[in-house]
Amino acid sequence: MKIKGTHLIISSIISLFLLVVSYWGNNIRRPLLENYDLIRLIELITDGSLNKHNKVEPSNYLLINTAFDKSSIDKHENDEPGGRIIGKQFITDRRKLIDFLELAKQSDYRYLIIDLDFSKELMDGNNDSIDNKLVDLLLSMKKVFIPLPVDEDGNYKQLLDDRLNDIAYSAVLLGTWRIKSLTPLPLQHNGVKSIPLRVFEDSTKVLYQEHPLYSKLGRKLCYKKVFAFNYVKDKAVRDFNGYQHQSTLYTMLGADYLQANALKATAPKRLSKKIIIIGDYENDKVLSYYGTIAGSLVILNEFFSLMNEWNVVKWGFVVFCFFLFLFTFYAMMEGWSLIKMTKIKNHKLASLLSSFLSVTIIYNIIKVILFYCFHIYFCLFFPVLFISLLSPFISLKDEKKQPNL
Repeated sequence: MKIKGTHLIISSIISLFLLVVSYWGNNIRRPLLENYDLIRLIELITDGSLNKHNKVEPSNYLLINTAFDKSSIDKHENDEPGGRIIGKQFITDRRKLIDFLELAKQSDYRYLIIDLDFSKELMDGNNDSIDNKLVDLLLSMKKVFIPLPVDEDGNYKQLLDDRLNDIAYSAVLLGTWRIKSLTPLPLQHNGVKSIPLRVFEDSTKVLYQEHPLYSKLGRKLCYKKVFAFNYVKDKAVRDFNGYQHQSTLYTMLGADYLQANALKATAPKRLSKKIIIIGDYENDKVLSYYGTIAGSLVILNEFFSLMNEWNVVKWGFVVFCFFLFLFTFYAMMEGWSLIKMTKIKNHKLASLLSSFLSVTIIYNIIKVILFYCFHIYFCLFFPVLFISLLSPFISLKDEKKQPNL
C-alpha cells in the first residue's frame, strides 16, 4: 500500500483542526448528545473496580446529615426579609450548627464544607443575635467553605451577611436540555470559582486559570468543567443487581455529636484530619448520571475527580485521538469503505448516513475500551458529527471498472 503525501497532509490538517474543535466543544457549559448511561452501566458492572488505583478511603472524609435537625423561621412574602409574613419554613437548626462548629473549632479538621443555604431570605428576624453569632463563628474558623446561593436562573443571591462573601464559592450543578440527570460542575461560574476547585487549590497549591479559548490547572491544559466520577456512592443508589449500597455512612448532626457530653468530648478527635461536609443528605437531592444523589456528595466527588485529574487533558490521549482522526480521514480519502455500500456510494445523503453509522459504531467501541480499561472518557459528539458531515464531500477514490464481458 502506497501512502499518498497529499492525502496525508490534508488528513493531518483536518485532524489538528478537529482536535481543537473537540476541545472547545467539550468546554460547552451544557453538554450535547452524549450517552452517559454507558458510563453508569460500566461503573455498575465493574462495581468500582476502575477506581482501584484511585481508591478513596472513607477515613478521609466525614458526612454529617442535618436532615433531622430543623427549626422553623418566618416565611416572608416574595422572600423579602421584613416583608409580610405568610407562614413558616424549616431550616437547619442554627443553634445546633453553632454548637457543632464550636466543637469543630477545637479539632484539626482538614476542610469544612457547609453545604447549606445561607441566603439573606432565610434570616431569622426573631433571632438576629443567633445569625450574627453564626456568621462571627464561621469567619473565625480556618478552611471553611460555604456555597453562594443561586436563583432558578443561576444568578447569585445575597448572603445572610456580606462578610460571608470571603468564604463563599460556587456550587452550581449543570444539567442539559436533553439529559436532566447530568451533573458536570463548571470550575468557575460567573467569575466565581467552585467549592471543589478552591479546596483542590488549597490542598495542592495548584491554581486554576481560565481564559476565553482555554483553561489551565497549573501548567496543564484542562477543561472548564469536571464530570464527577462516583467515588463516594449514595446509600440510596441501587447497584447493577438492584441492591442498595450501604457503605456510605452519614452521621447525624445532633444525635452523633451534641446529645451527650461523652459525644461532645470525643467530637474533636473524630473530626481530626477529615474533609467534613455538612448538608441535608435526605432532602437536598440532584439527578446525576448514576441516579438520585445528595448534592453534597456531588461536591465531594467533584473534589476527588479534580484530585485524580479527570478534567486535565492527557497528551497521550491527544496523540491517540490525532492518529485516530488521521486514519479515519485518510481512509475516507483513499476510498476505504468501513461499511460496504457500493451501490449507493455516490449518493451524498446515503454516503452521509453510511459514514455516520460506521464512524459511530467504531468510535463507540473505542470509547468503551478506553473507559473500561483506562478510565478515560471519550466525548464522541463533535468528532462523529464533523466526520459524518464532511465525508460526502471528500473525493473518494474511484473504484476500478471491471472489464465488460
